[in-house]
Amino acid sequence: MRVVVVTMLLAGSCFAVTPVLVHTVGSENSRGNGGTGGNTTFYIPNVDPVISGNCLGVAFEWSTAYSQPSGFTVTDDKSDTFYQVPENPNDTTNNYKMQVWIAPNVTSGAHYVEIPFGVQTTFIQAVTFEVANCGSTSGAITDGHSSNFGSGTAVTAGSLTPGNSGDLLLHFAFIDTNSSVPAATGVSLFAQPYITWALRHAELLDGTLMQYGVYNSTGAINPQMTVAPSSGFISIAVALRGSNSGGRPSGVTINSIQHVSMWAAAQGGPGYANPSVTQFPATGDALVIAPTGGCDISSISYGGTSLTNRLTYVGTGANETEQYFDLLNYTPNNMNTFSITPDLTCGGNGPDTTWTLVFYDISGGYTYSYDKTATTSGYMTGSCESNCDVSGPSISPATSTGILFTETSEWYNQVAGVSSPWVSDMIFDSVLYQSPALDQQNGYGHYYPTSTSSETPTWSYVSTVQVLGYWAAADISYSADYLAIVLPPENFSVVVH
Repeated sequence: MRVVVVTMLLAGSCFAVTPVLVHTVGSENSRGNGGTGGNTTFYIPNVDPVISGNCLGVAFEWSTAYSQPSGFTVTDDKSDTFYQVPENPNDTTNNYKMQVWIAPNVTSGAHYVEIPFGVQTTFIQAVTFEVANCGSTSGAITDGHSSNFGSGTAVTAGSLTPGNSGDLLLHFAFIDTNSSVPAATGVSLFAQPYITWALRHAELLDGTLMQYGVYNSTGAINPQMTVAPSSGFISIAVALRGSNSGGRPSGVTINSIQHVSMWAAAQGGPGYANPSVTQFPATGDALVIAPTGGCDISSISYGGTSLTNRLTYVGTGANETEQYFDLLNYTPNNMNTFSITPDLTCGGNGPDTTWTLVFYDISGGYTYSYDKTATTSGYMTGSCESNCDVSGPSISPATSTGILFTETSEWYNQVAGVSSPWVSDMIFDSVLYQSPALDQQNGYGHYYPTSTSSETPTWSYVSTVQVLGYWAAADISYSADYLAIVLPPENFSVVVH
């Protein structure tokens, strides 16, 4: 039976334009402060290249104990103009500062947000965000804002009064990361009038938090989340008003990405529990997790449900381990936790192993199925050889509708990008200085195929003089089958059989 859906927009009706949160990426904590020194820029991607006319922003904190950067201006890889939300909370007790910057009416294709601290800076955490139907001028970010820092179970942002009813409220907070891992054991919502909050990030190991919601009032509100146990925090909230600008993605879409770090104490990190527990407030139809490390992750569970381990690949000549886990076609629960069990008995580094795990929340109204994987590894000597590029494995998806992921790890150097049509998902700094490094200096990426042609990711690196040593890489492909048509509630549909 063929089903045709005819959609009729009701002409002449007026609807308030509401900003829509499209994408977010949450970083791990860059605790390391060793390395080569020099001017330093922190790079964190949006999920996908930005849709023209949307707002692109970043919320971030950094430690003032190690260095005192000043006078920097946030930008992106399209040189868009970012405006700082006029809030500068300064937690002098725990030595943290925090800022939020937003670029309205952003250039199509902008992807990487760049924070040029200019000096070695440590304990950096960040969340990038893309918003559709967002105002096209700097006034879009001044419709209300507040900030706060303190300690307790109530993570508050301070009182703000938005200029318009129907504003999108974004509330960001970072838990005091001078404390041991995990920074928190749980995050939950706090009910407030005229808004239904939803968690977007609740990474417990490093303490990265974000909630959002549409606020149907112009009365004062003090945005709040609840954290356990009582913790120090620093926080900013901002109200964005609606405008007819930009757009939203269609089809297979990654909603959000979260980078999770498990750094061994023996390698200079804060250590981790076994199992380690975090939250990733997923809302989509599929979850994919891409871990890399010197050994394997034994298992990952979500709200008590085990994820499927699709691949564990150990590179030739070293313990560079690439893995993929997934949970497909499930009903998400915004408050569920993930339990991550590392293998501390494997050969090589064993209990000294450090892992990076990249979490993906995928939607689109499809049913998803696992397709295939591809792997390769090698050894590079000398100063990154001639062009400092390494080709990963080629992969040919079974269908032209779906999503592919790629990852790579190496002994030395730091991944800075991946070839088109792959989209880079890694977080990195330049010059190379963090130790332990952001994302362990590894690379992650994805792309949405439009054919079944073979694709080969090629990785580029920050340094052209640093050796690479042993390296490994792995790809995975998922097919997406059409499931349902989801129409906005203001549309009227006629179904013809």
